[in-house]
Amino acid sequence: PLRSTQYKGISLYVIKDILRSIVDVPEEELCSFWRELKKQLDSEGFDIYCEISSFNFEGIVEECVDRATVFRIVQSIDSPQAEAFKQWFAQLAEERIEEYMNPALAVERARDRYIERGYSPEWIKSRMQSITTHSQLLDEWSARGATKKDYEKLSNTINKETFGVTLQEHKEYKNVSDGSLRDNMSAMELAIANLAELTTSELHKNNNSQGVDELNKDAIEGGRTASFAREQIELTLGKPVLTPENALD
Repeated sequence: PLRSTQYKGISLYVIKDILRSIVDVPEEELCSFWRELKKQLDSEGFDIYCEISSFNFEGIVEECVDRATVFRIVQSIDSPQAEAFKQWFAQLAEERIEEYMNPALAVERARDRYIERGYSPEWIKSRMQSITTHSQLLDEWSARGATKKDYEKLSNTINKETFGVTLQEHKEYKNVSDGSLRDNMSAMELAIANLAELTTSELHKNNNSQGVDELNKDAIEGGRTASFAREQIELTLGKPVLTPENALD
């Protein structure tokens, strides 16, 4: 099994588990194999993720790496097992280039993957709309002086005002350790989150907001507006919009 843990919102994987799956090396030689591979990667200029990279798994301290490092490691190993992953990476790269040249392909592929995973047509419609709205909101933030570091703060503000929980608390409530929170929301949660972001985006335009402080004020107001709508829906339905169910449910 591939063991993993979360640190500062980043998924980290036990390097020994990765190596066992793609190289034919005796167990007692895995540590020395990894040491030599790290030297090779370092000589090639690759910066290995190393911030507090050792974690305790059932009493044993294991060194972990992030997903980008896993991909880079696979590329540096010659083995039949690694070759299958390399071909998959090449296919993903080709798809990304195609999507860059024709953005509509990304939308169609996303819809197809949601269908393959068994999501309902109603949910997929809400999710695709939320992707568009979120992208437009990020464009507004970028144009009005916010940086990528500010996006998380602003997104947390909207979610806190809308649902009463931060993004991390929302993920914990739904038992989502990895992956997208939006992909684990119900159709109703998505609709309310979409309303909050759409309202916030319109407030930015109406107020001609500039800078993080003004954007955050709009985020508070946009979230509160969506929260009012959520409360009215809950009164009508007789049940909360926020649900612990996730995509697996």
